[in-house]
Amino acid sequence: MSKIVHSSFKMSCAYISQAMEDEEIEICFIGRSNVGKSSLINMLTNKKKLAKKSSTPGKTRLINFFDIDFQNEEKEKFSCRFVDLPGLGYAKVSKEMKKDWGFHIKEFIEKRKNIKIFIYLVDARHRELDIDKNSLEYFESIKQEHQYIIKVFTKSDKITKNQARSIKIKNNQNILVSSFDKNSIYELNDKIYEIITNA
Repeated sequence: MSKIVHSSFKMSCAYISQAMEDEEIEICFIGRSNVGKSSLINMLTNKKKLAKKSSTPGKTRLINFFDIDFQNEEKEKFSCRFVDLPGLGYAKVSKEMKKDWGFHIKEFIEKRKNIKIFIYLVDARHRELDIDKNSLEYFESIKQEHQYIIKVFTKSDKITKNQARSIKIKNNQNILVSSFDKNSIYELNDKIYEIITNA
């Protein structure tokens, strides 16, 4: 078992040219606007206000970086970086801004060398949306050999046990998380640690 023992906000940027040097392994959090990316980062780090949350879809328009330190049972530490990307779709911005914004996020995803994991979040209540299907197909198409995709279903406390079971049956690698279930956060935490320490 591992745990995050240190986390801190590092910086925000709009373009890859403004981003930090990619000397650390990076874990990117991606999903539709208001799917719960910031909440998930806060739950993983056990800090309620590390990543800023908003009830307004599309408010996060920057790439946000967080320094993270994991520690295992032997007290060994491993550093990496969480990257919170702007939400996909529903952003209340102009068409020109959205086009420019989308281009730079795509450039970041495809050119950033040290991305190890794409954590793709899906609202467990709305599992079959085209935007999620198309986005996941895109990530599968651009994913390099050293990269992984973890599909995380958020807000799992708002679906039935049968619906949750169906998600797992479709792919037992899927992870369902909820703010009311710490074990689900531990499961995701351990999955991230397992991948980045076996890089």
